[in-house]
Amino acid sequence: MVAKLKEAEIEFEDEPYCPVTLDDGTVVGGNRPDLVVERTVIVELKARFHLMTKDEEAQVIGYFAGLPHCPVALYFNFGRLRLEHHRLLPPKKVQAFRREKWAADKSK
Repeated sequence: MVAKLKEAEIEFEDEPYCPVTLDDGTVVGGNRPDLVVERTVIVELKARFHLMTKDEEAQVIGYFAGLPHCPVALYFNFGRLRLEHHRLLPPKKVQAFRREKWAADKSK
């Protein structure tokens, strides 16, 4: 995937670090999605024989909190006989948190 994105001259970040912070700014951990394309799309790549589980979906959804500028995520599983792919949008709770957080950041 990385080679094809480079070949197509598409801007992307390979496994960018996304810190997880508390409301007071304390960093308590971090996530690394596989790719962030054009600073807009989170891409998660897997090679699993089984179908996507709720745990794997939660992993991808968790990236939305650390990447507020990404409105969509794509999940690809290359381990099945047919390509499994999903488009995921941030849950409404994450969207509400983003609106609240952005409003607080703008008022500073």
